[in-house]
Amino acid sequence: MRRRLFEQQIRDLLAANPPGKLDESGAPFWGGTRLLPSPAAFDAAEPTHIDFKDDDANGHVAFVTAASNLRAVCYGLEPADEHKTKLPEPPETFRLPASADGARGEAWSEWSRVEVDGGGGELRLSQLVARLEERFGHEVSFLSTSGGMLLYSPLSPPASQQRWLSMGVGAAVDEALGGGRGGERLVQLQASLYDEESEEDVEAPPILYRRRD
Repeated sequence: MRRRLFEQQIRDLLAANPPGKLDESGAPFWGGTRLLPSPAAFDAAEPTHIDFKDDDANGHVAFVTAASNLRAVCYGLEPADEHKTKLPEPPETFRLPASADGARGEAWSEWSRVEVDGGGGELRLSQLVARLEERFGHEVSFLSTSGGMLLYSPLSPPASQQRWLSMGVGAAVDEALGGGRGGERLVQLQASLYDEESEEDVEAPPILYRRRD
């Protein structure tokens, strides 16, 4: 298994894409985030090579650590110990496009949440949309419950928009969900933002709205 994963597959990859190969645009195939690998030939003096056995007696962490370190050898990356192997992977980071006034877009990770509190009372849906647009510097193109039930879209018929935007957020969520909210005071919503420069919608981080109705 070790030979197949970390020697033969790497040799096959290099045979199909040798060093110096150019891609369709004429740029080097290997470069940037596409690191040039090298086969990890078996070396009995290397503990990582010895630790890689598909054997439950060794423990899963030892197996995963050895596998990741063999991959690191192939790509010239820094190896990790068992403690580092057990650490959670850092979240991917996203950034909104620059807003219309040129301000740099807000960055967030896949773990980010945006909390909105009505303060002294319940917000109307129109007020929530306005707050989100002020926060992100982009037009809200879609607002829904976490389950995908539509609350607002500028593409909806004007009469429908006016009706929904005049409702309290809690009442709008209740109606979209068929009348029941299960007693929850914290409601998760999802929004998309329109980026004028790319003419595409960008998904915002989940929105946690605290009901005050």
